[in-house]
Amino acid sequence: MDIKLLSSALALSEDVTEAQALVAIQALAEKAALSDALAANLDRVTSERDAQVAKVAAMSERQKALTVQQAVHDGRIGLSQGADYWDTLTALGEDRAHRIFPAGTIASAPAVSTAASPADMGDEPATADDAFERAFSDAKKAGADDRTAYTLADEATRSLRANSYINAPKA
Repeated sequence: MDIKLLSSALALSEDVTEAQALVAIQALAEKAALSDALAANLDRVTSERDAQVAKVAAMSERQKALTVQQAVHDGRIGLSQGADYWDTLTALGEDRAHRIFPAGTIASAPAVSTAASPADMGDEPATADDAFERAFSDAKKAGADDRTAYTLADEATRSLRANSYINAPKA
């Protein structure tokens, strides 16, 4: 083996012995093996971190949805104000957001009993307008006046009706 060729590649002096060169080659091989193991561990840890980041993001979205849903239920906001409420809540904190959006300001939908099975619930509304009529009727049965019943039905079915009009077949 020509040690002089290897000595410059291994950063050894030119008067190195063959044994010293073999020791340097062995040390280099051990470093390469360690590098491969570290790269594999880095890949594993990175994928675990990415999974945890995705889990935290999903939990954050769930918290946002539940917080907005609770604000609607408390009568702090209407259905269409969810993004504004969330932005205010995160920017100013809960106390200030609740001063801006006090509970009971917006009439909330009356409680609807859940049926044991879909068969007990009756027919599903065929159209968005039918859903509006049913929501209006339910609000009236719960004791709301015409204006409140209309507002509740409108808020409950607004996005459904908008989507049905947007997606309606063109004449």
